Amino acid sequence: MDSDDVPPVDLDAIVASYAPNAAIARLLFVADRAKARDAPDEHLPPPDPAPDAALELDALRHAHDLLRASENTSLYVAVCERIGGRLGDAYSPDKDWVDAVDARAAKRLEMLESELAGYKTNAIKESIRMGHVDLGDFHRARGDAANAFKSYARTRDYCTTNRHVVSTCLNVVRVGVESGNFAHVQTYCAKAASAAGQTGATTTTTTTTTTTTTPTPTTIPASAASTTASGASGADPCALAELARAAGVAALHARKYQLAARKFSEACRLAGAADAPSVSSAPTGPGGDSVSGAPSGAPSGATTSTSDLADEPLAEILCARDVATCGALCGVASLDPAESRERFSEDPHFRAALDHSLETRLFVQHFFAHRFAEALEVLEKKLAPRLFYDAHLATHFSTLGVKIREKALARFCAPYAALDLTVMASAFRTDLTDLKSELVALILTGEIKARIDGGQNKNPTLKASTKADGRRDALLQTKRAGKDYVDGARRALVRASLLEHDLVVGGTHTRGMSSYSAYGSGSGGMSMSAREQRRGGRGSFGTALGEGSVEGSIPRGGVSRRFSAGGHRDRDRAWRGNPRDPGSHTRGEAAMDHD
Repeated sequence: MDSDDVPPVDLDAIVASYAPNAAIARLLFVADRAKARDAPDEHLPPPDPAPDAALELDALRHAHDLLRASENTSLYVAVCERIGGRLGDAYSPDKDWVDAVDARAAKRLEMLESELAGYKTNAIKESIRMGHVDLGDFHRARGDAANAFKSYARTRDYCTTNRHVVSTCLNVVRVGVESGNFAHVQTYCAKAASAAGQTGATTTTTTTTTTTTTPTPTTIPASAASTTASGASGADPCALAELARAAGVAALHARKYQLAARKFSEACRLAGAADAPSVSSAPTGPGGDSVSGAPSGAPSGATTSTSDLADEPLAEILCARDVATCGALCGVASLDPAESRERFSEDPHFRAALDHSLETRLFVQHFFAHRFAEALEVLEKKLAPRLFYDAHLATHFSTLGVKIREKALARFCAPYAALDLTVMASAFRTDLTDLKSELVALILTGEIKARIDGGQNKNPTLKASTKADGRRDALLQTKRAGKDYVDGARRALVRASLLEHDLVVGGTHTRGMSSYSAYGSGSGGMSMSAREQRRGGRGSFGTALGEGSVEGSIPRGGVSRRFSAGGHRDRDRAWRGNPRDPGSHTRGEAAMDHD
């Protein structure tokens, strides 16, 4: 078979890998892209529209078949009108079927609302939560994303365990991804991670606890079963992996490629932990966390409620193949070499996801083996046609491709001090002029620290700027050493000044016959001489404060010097005497003679 006849995207793989809601959204996106590509350009000669037109009709046909088995009658009618009879009468709108489904849906909606009103009358929180979940499932199956979001969000007020919180966030996240409301996706992913962390399990956990050898759930008491379920609920790796995939998609659409790469890698690790043999779901008690499935009339493979957080065979957000592709491209384009190699080349869980996408695995192998020309060729010829029809990567693939090429050029130049650009152009299978333009742009942005030496009589050479980097490092080290020296000298001068003026707390100073500290003697107080004891037990410290001091017994400088100044003032007053008391001068002289 001619390779040109092979469609760029496998629609059967989409139907087989995704749940109906997610598959229908992807099929309609493929049809939109095929129609846009089929539109003629007035500035170009008209191309052959057969391949793209055939792809659009094939995508609409698959979407029609899935919608005919669902309850989303409004979207079914829109798809039939879009087909426009090009596939025959079998794909024309069936009004009888639409009327029957609408009538059945109206009766079910009335029943669910009456049941919810009864639950609110009884004021049982778990029953009310279940009623809102069933109502949200109904609106989601009907394609009403706004009402489905409201119903799921209202269950937050009736959650009694962290498992319920994670279930609520996961339901809201899935509706947000389907409707394209990625702001809500980021918010509720953070809430779910917080709820899961409260039970001792973080989003980076790669292992889970093993099951205990307990009897079957039917023999476990209700209270014990409820405790067991709530204790292990937040750490369910299946739910955390689904939330990590949703957070990665939201970060991708926000152009936060580093965060998206880490989230996709984390999702692979959590999915690997969920698939481990030692992991099994915790038992649930009566009236626990299990909820009803899809509404009546939905197909067996239709979207079911996620409150039980079971491992579903069909992907709601991203399948393993798309997780591998998104994670590898975002990681190679945004992360540094060491982290990207650790997460996307050496991680066994991500390598298991790469087995679902042979083109992505080949790209990763070539890139991390430094076979950049082969890696870029795989990216351009094998991945680009398929990613043009990818719902999440279509608008980001061109940006990621440019970043990946820049990373490849930077990694190729990193080991060399001098590199012949003709050799590099041959290795990348590109023109020398274009290569020089790319390298100049990378040098200006700082991605490559080098310069291009292009002489007239020799080949242009890329020389690494190692000397400039060494000089800058030496200058920084010199400035740092000078600053440390100045700080050390300033501290030494301050300490010397404090010691000179006796302002050191706890230090001692010896003068004369006594040894004093700044605030007292070594035994905790000022020592007293025999003469001071005979005078009433007042030490020289107290005397200096109120009644004069002995100049020879108190050290000079600092605090003691101020005390001596007070003693001099008392002595002067004693010598001058009191003018009102004629005998005070005589008593003052006698006191000084006694001293």
